[in-house]
Amino acid sequence: MSAVDLARSIKKACSIEEVEPKRKHVRACILYTWDHQSGTQFFSIVKSVPMVVSEIQVFKCLILVHKVVQEGHPSVLKEAIRNIEWIRSLGRVPSNDYGRLIQRYADCICEKLMFQSSHRGFSSGMFEYKEYTSLAVVSDPDRGYDTLWSLMDLLDDVVETGKLMLASMGRRRRTELIDAAIIPLVTESYGIYKFVVAMLKGLVNEVDDQSALEQLCERYRTQHRNAFKLYADCSSIKPLISLIILPKLPPEAESFDMPDKIPLERPKMLSTDQRLAIHLALQSINHSRESVSFYSVSQLANEIAVSAEPSIPAIIRLTHQVTTLLQRNPSPLLAQASQLYFQALLSPSQQDIINANTNLQNLLINSPAHIFDPPTPQTHTSA
Repeated sequence: MSAVDLARSIKKACSIEEVEPKRKHVRACILYTWDHQSGTQFFSIVKSVPMVVSEIQVFKCLILVHKVVQEGHPSVLKEAIRNIEWIRSLGRVPSNDYGRLIQRYADCICEKLMFQSSHRGFSSGMFEYKEYTSLAVVSDPDRGYDTLWSLMDLLDDVVETGKLMLASMGRRRRTELIDAAIIPLVTESYGIYKFVVAMLKGLVNEVDDQSALEQLCERYRTQHRNAFKLYADCSSIKPLISLIILPKLPPEAESFDMPDKIPLERPKMLSTDQRLAIHLALQSINHSRESVSFYSVSQLANEIAVSAEPSIPAIIRLTHQVTTLLQRNPSPLLAQASQLYFQALLSPSQQDIINANTNLQNLLINSPAHIFDPPTPQTHTSA
């Protein structure tokens, strides 16, 4: 499609006849922006069309611009934002029959563009929450609250504009133009409404204090009633039913009561000493099946005493073996010698360790061998 074809479609879509812009002409403009991935040429041509002579042309031009922004290439949104003042100027064109509607419609489109220009995450003319969350940071509740409140302002403006359009239909013989304007307004309002619901759900999951969101929830309930009434009123207009599938909202607004959050079990935090104690216990259990004898205790005690840096597993093994001996035969001398030996291991003096080890070795050598043997089960004989 060439620029000449685009100009022809724009001219026909903005004709002076009091009928809605034909869908094929609007569609041609939308496809042109996608084919060329740009909205520059569209705005360049539409701004050159003389419209001061006909308020019908102005009204149809606003409808065309609104629909191309909604459905055109994402670059159209950026181009429309650059031309906000021109769009606003259309609302100031002298008019009679459609004057109030034109002014309100132009202001509504400009409010939409101003919102999307001042909030990151909107890369196209429609309000898609998934697209928004992929482009903007939504984990900040404060920023989310402000964005949602501004979005609700815009929803109020779009719904009120739609209601004004509907209210003006009763005193007109021909309503094709108003029908054509209501369609993008309904599409716009429903897109914003779904966005509000999705974003409100996201905030409920982010904010622990639900009372902080009560004002937003209350405003949402009011907007739900207004949107529900708008779509219900539109459903009574036969031409609209044939042109658009009207949104069907539930009679009651969605509840955003914060679900009862199951408290997460806090991970058990152990100190270094506690972890060491558990480690020692596990090591001791691992050595429980080792055989204990005079020679094993003596040899292990010697190895630790002469080592510059005795290993922890070796100390644990010796502890287990000495404890086993004391359980078999609670010898006060062995207990005292063992205690002095382990205390000496804490001493910075190697001589203290040697002396304590010598004392323990002498006790082990001079003690009767039977104290290291496993206890013999006692047999009971009847008298």
